[in-house]
Amino acid sequence: MLAGRGVYEGLTFRLPGGSRYTPDWIYEANGQLFAVECKGPHRFPSEGRALTAFLEARAAWRSVVFTWFRWTGTEWREQHCEAVGRG
Repeated sequence: MLAGRGVYEGLTFRLPGGSRYTPDWIYEANGQLFAVECKGPHRFPSEGRALTAFLEARAAWRSVVFTWFRWTGTEWREQHCEAVGRG
């Protein structure tokens, strides 16, 4: 997926509400910053908090492309991936 380009938990975003969000991976390509969240096939109770922080960060940091991937057991599938602030 990242082909060795990413830095694991390399950046933490301070959110407007005072909390913080650290995506799993950060990478830069062609001057654009990408934040990638990866989730396994099992859903844990903490995933709701992670999704809330992910959506809040995506809304606050409009110059960053936030992507959410889930492992289906056979492939990584992108979700919640529309680019905010693009158009």
